[in-house]
Amino acid sequence: MKTQKGILLSLVLSISIIGQSQISKTISCTAGNLDALLGGSKTVVTNLTITGSIDARDFKCMSTIMTSLLDLDISAVTIKAYTGSGGTHVDYNNVYLANEIPGYAFQTNSPSILRSIILPNSLTSIGECAFWYHNELLSITLPSSLTSIGKDAFRGTSLTNINLPNGLKTIVSGAFSETPIVSIIIPNTVSVFGYDTNMYDVGVFSNCTKLTSVTLSNTSTTIPFKTFLNCNSLKNIIIPNSVTSIGYNAFESCSSLTDITIPNSVTSVGSNVFLNCTGLKSIVIGSNLSNIWDYVFDGCTGLSSITVCKRTPLDLTNYRNFFRGVNKSTCILYVPVGTKSDYQTNVVWMDFKNIIESTTVISSPTMPSITFSPNPTTDSFTLNGLEEVATVLLMDLNGKVLLTKQVNNTETVSVKGLLKGIYIAKVFTSKGTIQQKLIKQ
Repeated sequence: MKTQKGILLSLVLSISIIGQSQISKTISCTAGNLDALLGGSKTVVTNLTITGSIDARDFKCMSTIMTSLLDLDISAVTIKAYTGSGGTHVDYNNVYLANEIPGYAFQTNSPSILRSIILPNSLTSIGECAFWYHNELLSITLPSSLTSIGKDAFRGTSLTNINLPNGLKTIVSGAFSETPIVSIIIPNTVSVFGYDTNMYDVGVFSNCTKLTSVTLSNTSTTIPFKTFLNCNSLKNIIIPNSVTSIGYNAFESCSSLTDITIPNSVTSVGSNVFLNCTGLKSIVIGSNLSNIWDYVFDGCTGLSSITVCKRTPLDLTNYRNFFRGVNKSTCILYVPVGTKSDYQTNVVWMDFKNIIESTTVISSPTMPSITFSPNPTTDSFTLNGLEEVATVLLMDLNGKVLLTKQVNNTETVSVKGLLKGIYIAKVFTSKGTIQQKLIKQ
């Protein structure tokens, strides 16, 4: 008669041979007891569903002992607080909060091969480095209760897509850096988006080389430093009117960006914000920019037009490399009507050989609120909040114009002929121009 150890060994061997065999288990747990409840099956279970309660000790079991675990469902679990040395990280002060995925839960040096996880319905936060460089992770389901994603939480994972819940308030630096994520929508409930306090931190999406599309929260007041550093597939992004500052190197080496509008709400930009954005063809600089640093558009060799809405030229006396690398002989500089002579006599601005006065304006916080409904849409949308007849223009992410139409308030615009995807919609009114992303499902 085979011993229990022998049976277990045979089971492990059969799994190795078959390759596709999976062992599922459902456990009702009390915090700290997962290891004991699993018994001899803890190294062979591939699919685990847990109910009841768990704490940091159980996460340590899942990440360091359950070496065959592929898919984890803890949606019905309550995470309890824990204080002690049995948690997921020895330098985590031995204090672990309730309703939080512990810091370093499935970090890079964990032997875990977890590929998918459904998080608890009562979860409020994900601790720092919770899945740090856990490159096996392909899928994660976040609950509507989540309010905070910690520093470097998903850095270096293999996530290509993630749906952030409405109600999320904080995304800390490095949260999604170095992932193959393709597109993401930041909920409007997010008010803290990375930090500008530690020069050694990485940006929320830095080095996400597959990222093509981002919709930012319209409540964030800053785009912190290095947020999109080296996101060289990012083609288009709309900076919302809530933003007042853009940190240094925020868009450095975003070489696929073709156009950018710095709205009137922005008063401050750091150095190297658009450094080496070689694909950038046109920029619009809002009327309230005043606090600047050097090298903002350094290396933007593809720029063919710059529109400045500021009537008094920015003083670039101490920032002579503001446009370093831009061909000032061919790049057209559009300035407000009646200000051409002022720009022709100011340092750096005078180097532009083609200065043209223009009536172009961009959106400002004083413009009426104009919304697209529904968004996302399937067949059509309406514009709400128009005070006059306006022109709506729809482009793909490469800047190709697909639709142009004059519309009244609440008038329906059909998009039946467009493929599913993300589009850029611009609305031109007498008070300015607004633009935002339109999603067709």
